[in-house]
Amino acid sequence: MQLSEKEQSHRHQWDNKALEYEGKEVIYGQWFGFILGILGISGGIFCAYIDQPWVAAVLVGTSLAGIVTAFIKGRSG
Repeated sequence: MQLSEKEQSHRHQWDNKALEYEGKEVIYGQWFGFILGILGISGGIFCAYIDQPWVAAVLVGTSLAGIVTAFIKGRSG
């Protein structure tokens, strides 16, 4: 009986650690996505400033498409 209780306690500890790391992974992913989105949009603005409209459109367009896709996927599950 004690062996099964130890096993259950051990399994609960591992499950709690897994949940903790999963939560951190989500937060880190959101921060990195935010930083990449800002960098892409900023790069597009800079390219528009130096008179490179096509590059600016591609950078801003792909950044916004990625952000919108992430929001849609996040809401749908």
